[in-house]
Amino acid sequence: DYESLRIGGMIFAVILFLMGIFLIVSECQTICVGNAAAKGTSQSKWRRKQ
Repeated sequence: DYESLRIGGMIFAVILFLMGIFLIVSECQTICVGNAAAKGTSQSKWRRKQ
């Protein structure tokens, strides 16, 4: 029925949302840690340049 379809869609949307957040966080850690190790500093590429 409509209610179970609605609940299933909401669960599917939440799973996709969490997977997207996980990918963004893991990609940032890989890029930020890789850049900091290559430069020898603790600055990341996400910080503003002053």
